[in-house]
Amino acid sequence: VPYENTFRIRNLPAGNYDLFLYANQGAFPSASTFYVSVGAGLPTSQSNNPIVTPAFVEGSNYVKFSLVVPANSYITFKAVGYLSGLQLQRT
Repeated sequence: VPYENTFRIRNLPAGNYDLFLYANQGAFPSASTFYVSVGAGLPTSQSNNPIVTPAFVEGSNYVKFSLVVPANSYITFKAVGYLSGLQLQRT
């Protein structure tokens, strides 16, 4: 059963980040939609369409957000649907 959950990542040093959100369940159009914002900014959304493959395919079993995080800010993301995992990488 898909869920709707909101998460906030705080206390990050200022910099550029890639946020990878993984979802390997569900089927279009009821797969996952992810909303991501930095600080109080407007959210950006992306959806995925899972496929059965062991390879990681962007837009299929994960989506990628490239973010610029200023000092004393935070990242908020909401998963509507499935969320299998996440990775935050400073670039």
